[in-house]
Amino acid sequence: MNDPNEGMYYYDPLKYYKEINSAIRKEQNSLRICSLSKTLHNILLWSHYADGHKGVAIGLELKPKDTAYPLKYDSTNLSVEQYRKSITAMKNLKNKHKDWKYEREVRVFTQRKKFVGIKIKIIVLGVKIEKEDKDTLKKLITNIDKDIIVVDNFKGNFSQPDWKY
Repeated sequence: MNDPNEGMYYYDPLKYYKEINSAIRKEQNSLRICSLSKTLHNILLWSHYADGHKGVAIGLELKPKDTAYPLKYDSTNLSVEQYRKSITAMKNLKNKHKDWKYEREVRVFTQRKKFVGIKIKIIVLGVKIEKEDKDTLKKLITNIDKDIIVVDNFKGNFSQPDWKY
């Protein structure tokens, strides 16, 4: 998680709800989070997360038993006062500061398993990957699964349609 305020929540120290705080912390420590984006073509995402356009973006499909929750972008963190006993770690972690809205993030939460079930559908190669590396990646991916589509990024055309789950 890249937002330093993620998972934070506010409470009035004079009305501190020890049992609520304890329950939230316990739940937070048991959660595993898989963060994904709804888009393969955002130039900022390529710059920040794909080694300056030298990486890849992976379009995938979640297995039916996993659910991707879209994040709510806001300017404030949740408040224990506002939500009382209905605040949960998962509810809190479905919120992110509005400055991160460009990421179009969705999250999959798990507690009892280490991995999220996925099917890779497409791999988009960054525009700055060396030709030799692109050729090697294409061969490897084809050998692993011929159904995975491998494409070069759209040479600066970052207005392609979003990936559909």
